[in-house]
Amino acid sequence: DDVQVAKKYFHNAHASRNTAQNRMNRELRSHLLEGTGYENSFCSDLLCQVDGFTSKELRQYYYQWSRPDLQAVVIVGDFDPDQVEMKIKTLFQTMPKAPAVEERSYERVQLPGCLQVLNATDVQASEARMTFHFRTQPMPDEFRSTSVYFLQDYLQGMTRFLLQERMEMSQQQSGIPIWGYQVQEGRFLGIQNQSSLKLGFATQPDSLDHAVLWTAR
Repeated sequence: DDVQVAKKYFHNAHASRNTAQNRMNRELRSHLLEGTGYENSFCSDLLCQVDGFTSKELRQYYYQWSRPDLQAVVIVGDFDPDQVEMKIKTLFQTMPKAPAVEERSYERVQLPGCLQVLNATDVQASEARMTFHFRTQPMPDEFRSTSVYFLQDYLQGMTRFLLQERMEMSQQQSGIPIWGYQVQEGRFLGIQNQSSLKLGFATQPDSLDHAVLWTAR
């Protein structure tokens, strides 16, 4: 079978990503998204399922979803836009259309509107990590190709920069061992219709109480 080599690569990639942090993230995800399609996005028998795939099934999946109407082509450089656009259209027009096009759909998850505190542990974890998610409204699809999207991206970038700078300055003044700052904005746990501003950091397990008080300042 011509996919056996790829299966071995997947096994190696899976082993390298099976870290304590990722295992705890999956545990938190299963608790928070219980009852939704995202709850079991990582199956315990994933490797067995991958090993059972045939070349025909993988090719069928590729031709079903890797098609021009679901692709985006981004070209950056010094060129004639009209000429390049014509070449792209000429190339894609030669591709045969799928006989029955299936529309890709995403589950709309409704999360509780109250404060939630979750925790997870792992015997191999060498640090304590705290993460705060401040849920935000995702950008509507109709604005993503307009100047509104770029304006919001600029404002969010400035906000992330100022927040991280403030966190670093505050940590230096407090002397609490804190590292691995994360200030990000995007999809909340990878859910299509949910977004959040994420603040996170790591500390020593015996300094966790001091770190919690530090975040309240």
